[in-house]
Amino acid sequence: MTPPPLRVACFVSSHGFGHASRIAAIITQIYRKDNRAEIMIFSQAPSWFWPANLPRNCRIKVINEKTDVGLVQKDPFHHSLEDSYVQVEEFLSFSDSRIKRSTTLLRSLGPHLILSDISPLGIELGNRLQIPTILLENFTWDWIYKSYIENYPRFEHLVEILKRIYNKADLRIQCRPFCEEIKNSTSVNPIFRFPEADRNTVLSRLGLSSSDKYVILTTGGIPMKHKILENTHEFHVIIPGDYNSIYRQDKVIYIPMNFDLAFIDLVRSSSHVIGKGGYSTVSECWGMNIPFTGVFREHFPESKVLREFCQKALTFNEMSYPAFIDGSWVELINNLPVTTIKHSPRINGATQAVEEIVNFINE
Repeated sequence: MTPPPLRVACFVSSHGFGHASRIAAIITQIYRKDNRAEIMIFSQAPSWFWPANLPRNCRIKVINEKTDVGLVQKDPFHHSLEDSYVQVEEFLSFSDSRIKRSTTLLRSLGPHLILSDISPLGIELGNRLQIPTILLENFTWDWIYKSYIENYPRFEHLVEILKRIYNKADLRIQCRPFCEEIKNSTSVNPIFRFPEADRNTVLSRLGLSSSDKYVILTTGGIPMKHKILENTHEFHVIIPGDYNSIYRQDKVIYIPMNFDLAFIDLVRSSSHVIGKGGYSTVSECWGMNIPFTGVFREHFPESKVLREFCQKALTFNEMSYPAFIDGSWVELINNLPVTTIKHSPRINGATQAVEEIVNFINE
């Protein structure tokens, strides 16, 4: 008898694109194992994100649901602790109106499991409905908020609430580089999306020739305006952002966030990536063996862990925040390292994580 298709409900934090990127890599690998799999995604990631980052025939249903708060960002590098506290406290009340729709949809899908990328809502609902839950993380919000307690004591009770919720997960998968090692959890390599387009396709879509080289300037899922000094030397500069269509000014090419090439394809064909050091950017540079020059959020606890990983595992330079903001990094562009040595392919943590998920279901 043919087994039924795997049914998975994913609850994804919308704090930046890193969590959605990880889940997209996981779903892709699930689909490779079972192309009948049925995936329900609860997230407030932009609607274009999922079809742009998943296999074309993947059977998904996306529900625009607030599954997490995280930190309320003022811009890619700064957040408001006061706004974050207020919103997190209200969110963790799990009011009936908030969870009613999600509860109804989960019952209709009848998932084999709930996969949560640090969304406390997914774990809480799984516990209430007795659906097995898997927590996927390189940090959790209790760990993040704990670092702010000394200067903002009100976070202490939120830390305790979140810790209790996260401890309800039936399986915890930690993605390197993770921030706090948890006993009885499983660890996997950095998770990155699977590339598809070859270099010639990428260059053609960018309007470049086979001899052209480019660097990517990125701030992850929270775009910002950049100052670009006139001379970018031999490199073109690709900037994803809030643009309606692709357009070019001299050697600078601006592309919309929902460009028809996945970001991982842009990374693989680039000479260098420059920008905010977030999880998905770091892991994708690691996976594609592309040099990275990063600027980190000064008051975000994850930054120390990502910086140390970059120093050990990547061809890496660190840039100051002022140099990134004022555009003076362009003066260094000709001295940026580029990858010339071909390493053996990296083992994608998504492949390892899905093996753990399948074993968990079978058990």
